[in-house]
Amino acid sequence: MSAAGGEAPTGRTATLRGLIGESAERLVYLYCACDRDLSWPRLADTGEVWNRFTGASERLNRDWLRPFVDLSIVNELDVVEQDPTLAQKYGAHFRSLFTSWARVASVQVTAEAERVLDFDTARSD
Repeated sequence: MSAAGGEAPTGRTATLRGLIGESAERLVYLYCACDRDLSWPRLADTGEVWNRFTGASERLNRDWLRPFVDLSIVNELDVVEQDPTLAQKYGAHFRSLFTSWARVASVQVTAEAERVLDFDTARSD
C-alpha cells in the first residue's frame, strides 16, 4: 500500500519509497493517481484530489496542497518545454489554470509558469 491508500500501478511502491522517502512517494502517488478532469478545475478552492484508480477523493491540507500543485505545474511545464507545439495548443488553458492556482502554488513555480508560458505575450494578444 502506498501512503496515499493504494498500491502504485507499477507494483514498485516499496522500491520507490526506499529511494525517495515516504512523503515524496505519497506525493508521487497522488500526482500519478490524480483524475485531472475532476480535480484540477477547483483544486485551489477545494484542495480535493480525485483518485483515478480508486474513484475516491482526498482533501489535501496546506502542507500537501502546495507541493502537489507545484509538482503538477512543473510537470506540465516540462512537457511544454519538450514540445513547444503543445504550448501553442494548450497554453491558454494552462495560463488560466495556473493563474487560478497561483494563490496556493509557490512564488518560484508561478514565476516559472509565467516565463515558460509567456504570460506577458498572451496578455498583449
